[in-house]
Amino acid sequence: MKTYLRYLAIVAVMAFAGVYMATHHDQPSPLAKPLAEFPTQVGDWTMIQNSRFDPDTLRILRPTDYMAKRYQRKDGAVADLYVGYHDGASKAGPLHSPRNCLPGSGWYEVSTEPSPVNLASRTLDTVTAVYQNGADTELFMYWFEVGGVAITNEYALKIQEVLHSIRSGRRAASFIRISVPMPGDKAKASELAEDFLKTVQPVLAQFLQS
Repeated sequence: MKTYLRYLAIVAVMAFAGVYMATHHDQPSPLAKPLAEFPTQVGDWTMIQNSRFDPDTLRILRPTDYMAKRYQRKDGAVADLYVGYHDGASKAGPLHSPRNCLPGSGWYEVSTEPSPVNLASRTLDTVTAVYQNGADTELFMYWFEVGGVAITNEYALKIQEVLHSIRSGRRAASFIRISVPMPGDKAKASELAEDFLKTVQPVLAQFLQS
């Protein structure tokens, strides 16, 4: 009975969030700085690739701004950084969850777990997920961000978007994803992704709206 009531409560909250987001209009919020200005050198990491999406992908994602960059550390390790920013304007699309997008690209989920990361001034809630596509295995570390709040699941994201809209009249949101190859040991891949995250997050915070 308790499970049934909890399910009904979630459905009711999500239905309210959906109606609110569909009928309420907020002011779009620009980034503090365009993502094109994100530095090519961050700590020991150097950008070695800057990807741009094709028109079909952009029509699906509809970000206001985005970046998809590959960085390489001095020891040869590589990490990819994707940031999608949606300013809340009518032309901006919703955030897309990896749980939906990656399987559609041929990746299947091996594992997903919460993974809080201790930064210098706070703990950042993230998700660590391992996906496989043929012989390739990647470890992803990602989170959503609304109004300076890090969120790790799709239901909390919708609720935070509504709360942020009510409080500030804005619904801008970001999706941040770090990915690293995982040829074998998960612990080593996690350590690499976390090192990269701790390096780029203070810089990224200067770009994102709070």
